[in-house]
Amino acid sequence: MNSALQLLKDNGVTIKEIAFELGFTDNAHFCKTFKKYYGITPGEYQRNQNNILL
Repeated sequence: MNSALQLLKDNGVTIKEIAFELGFTDNAHFCKTFKKYYGITPGEYQRNQNNILL
């Protein structure tokens, strides 16, 4: 899941692309697993990263 954090910081990569790159069979499974680990969805994390960069 640490790889997911790094990939989510890249604005040019979609969550769906990250899910498949990390070997998840679908986007929903990746999002559910990410939320279980970090308590927020990948989209929320990505939006928070974008706000920090501004």
